[in-house]
Amino acid sequence: MKPLKLTLLFITTLCLSSCSWGILLAVGNSSDHDIVVTYEVNETEFSKKPSTYSFNKKIKYLYKNNPEKRPVKLPNNAVYDATSNTVTLTVKPNEAAIIGGYASFESLEEKIIKSKLNVQTAKNVTINSEQLIQTRTKLTRKVTILEIN
Repeated sequence: MKPLKLTLLFITTLCLSSCSWGILLAVGNSSDHDIVVTYEVNETEFSKKPSTYSFNKKIKYLYKNNPEKRPVKLPNNAVYDATSNTVTLTVKPNEAAIIGGYASFESLEEKIIKSKLNVQTAKNVTINSEQLIQTRTKLTRKVTILEIN
């Protein structure tokens, strides 16, 4: 009887415990024109200081320990507006901006909608949060890209 109780306790513990990890969220520009990204900052999910990288296959290696495998960080023109608590950033063609992150157990859709993430293209078309959710591509377990064509 005692081994059965221990087995049930062990199985219950395994079921109730979970493993989570952080996932970076990026906006990638694969179009021929600059795009303007705007979002509300939440210190735990969306950053006041986004990082920009070349948008190529190396973007998925941001977590690598070997610096030669990681993409090269590029300068950007991110502007944080403390009054509205928003960041505005221009992403050039073939660049990707890491704007924040979320935990693996959280809903990406809710995070994007909550941040009021918007992208304005060169054709003066604004892509809102709900539309951006449809553009997502999961590169690895740790990097999700919202790709703008």
